Amino acid sequence: MVMANPQTIKITNPHAIEGRRLNGLMKKARKKEEEDAMAEFEQSQIRNDLEASCYWDPKEKKFFIPDTVLLACVRAGAMAAKKGKDVDRAVIISETQAYIETAAHKTLDDAFEDEAFRLEGPCKIPPKTGALIWKCRCMIPTGWKLTFTLEYDEEIVLTKQLIAAIEMAGRLCGVGGWRPKFGRFLAECKETE
Repeated sequence: MVMANPQTIKITNPHAIEGRRLNGLMKKARKKEEEDAMAEFEQSQIRNDLEASCYWDPKEKKFFIPDTVLLACVRAGAMAAKKGKDVDRAVIISETQAYIETAAHKTLDDAFEDEAFRLEGPCKIPPKTGALIWKCRCMIPTGWKLTFTLEYDEEIVLTKQLIAAIEMAGRLCGVGGWRPKFGRFLAECKETE
């Protein structure tokens, strides 16, 4: 699953500010042909990109997915059965964030050092029209799990419809960024009172 935290669209976000600062330093180093400085700034930018893209709870020391992202995923699965609007009207996720069960990394430094948690490559900013640049995103390797609770109005959406929507979302839609190539999952639904 590729994380896609959009926090840097706010120009006052600390990661957005750091990204602009590093880009400026990189341009100066490039003009002076300072290879060592460019390599150092590139690594700092990759680290900043990873931190900016991930959802990380420093208190819990865990990655998470926000409820809004999960609900959008469920809605995408429901749209296949023309039930997307019903999900909007009748379904909420009890938790504000669902923690991801994955390899035990207690810090972002640990995750950054683990190459399985990084997806790096060229991309265009803005997509398809801008200059080609090198970017890094936080990627949760295969094997991740997360648990969340859905509350819903069964007069609007039936349990079996909701389960079908979640299963469809896992098979065809995925969660996170660069989906459906990444972020597909198998759903296990448990009913509770």
